[in-house]
Amino acid sequence: MAETAAQAVTDAGVPFQIGFQRRYDASYARAKELIAAGAIGNVEMFRGMSCDRRGPIEFLRTSGGIFLDLASHDFDAARFLTGEEITEVFAIGSVLVEPELATFDDVDYAICLLRFSNGAVGVVQESWRAPYGYDIRAEVHGSKGKVVAEVDEKFPTVLYDERGKVSARHDQFLERFHDAYRAELQAFVDALHAGSAPTPGIHDGLQAVRIAVAATQSRRSCDLVRVASDLPEAAKT
Repeated sequence: MAETAAQAVTDAGVPFQIGFQRRYDASYARAKELIAAGAIGNVEMFRGMSCDRRGPIEFLRTSGGIFLDLASHDFDAARFLTGEEITEVFAIGSVLVEPELATFDDVDYAICLLRFSNGAVGVVQESWRAPYGYDIRAEVHGSKGKVVAEVDEKFPTVLYDERGKVSARHDQFLERFHDAYRAELQAFVDALHAGSAPTPGIHDGLQAVRIAVAATQSRRSCDLVRVASDLPEAAKT
């Protein structure tokens, strides 16, 4: 279905932007700038994590599973930050929070190992439990250092008292990415006025789906799964 939808968008030639708002978050955007400028050297390892409060079971039954629903944002962040394609995945998962998930073959904790087109490796960690508040982060290691994007404090203020370091975290992703959503929409409007292609585009959305599907297959089969791609063969090695 995703392949068909992507082809329809391509054939129609209409401006299209997929909603991967992390690309427009200040911390992720700055991390991308540093990596692209060579600040950490050659990319060698990626780590991404998303911990969120579980949605209603009625929604999760049709959401496509934890990799399509939650991890797709981390898969896109991995491609965006590293500038490399994800070529292979190996995934595991467990039901530790909501037993009902097992009735439709889903999990609430999952880990996915990644291999990138340049040989770099990575890991994505997902959870439907976050009692302390919404928690997302990304970390990219390179030959000269690493860059971390994980500014999740609700306020740019930290209290230190007898409890130690005390800060408030965002409760939901809409709150955490408030500014990113506005920047994303503005970028779409700017692209329309400039006559340029909005980003991230249809290929980015499709590739995130392909990675998520491969991760779901891997979790179920316990096998390493190669990610489908429409890239030239030379880019898949």
